[in-house]
Amino acid sequence: MSSYPLRSIKQIELTSRCNLRCVYCPSPDMKREKKDIDLDTFLGAMEWVKYFKNKGTQGELSLTGIGEPLLHPHFVEFLLIARAILPIETIVFATNGLLLTETLCQDMAHIRPQIYVSIHRPELATKGIEAAKRYGLLAGVNTAFVHSAMNWAGQVDWYNSAPACTCEFLRSGWGVVLSDGSITTCCMDAEGQGIIGDVR
Repeated sequence: MSSYPLRSIKQIELTSRCNLRCVYCPSPDMKREKKDIDLDTFLGAMEWVKYFKNKGTQGELSLTGIGEPLLHPHFVEFLLIARAILPIETIVFATNGLLLTETLCQDMAHIRPQIYVSIHRPELATKGIEAAKRYGLLAGVNTAFVHSAMNWAGQVDWYNSAPACTCEFLRSGWGVVLSDGSITTCCMDAEGQGIIGDVR
């Protein structure tokens, strides 16, 4: 991987499973195996985070991917591991909010992640949003699929209303670790077609 111009691990996909089947997302029809990242693979990913941190190029880390991160049975433990390696850096994750409970927010409060809730099911996500607010964890809500829609680079039958822009992942040298440990350079690489390496 060292010959590829990666400067940081921007995103680690804790799971490629999801508890929703949104038509504007590649997850429901994704052919890549839907699985949770295992501990060894996550630790391997965090070794790369540590490497880039020591180089001075590791910035924000997102524990997000194609799946719903809160489905991972060891989500809080993995969040703690990430915080131990990145004590002051921003750690974020995006969730649909269905599993974001008062207890979970209380358990995460001392870890200080920034949470973005995508409003796919507002009638179910509202309580989670309010809990995240109470603990100072809510960074924002995402409704981009309505006002800045995209078809995931042709992976779904949806329309595009998002403005054209330069890919920040490619421009900044950000890597994405998928749940099986493979590394790609695109946050939209649902099928893992652009693999450049592996955490091992």
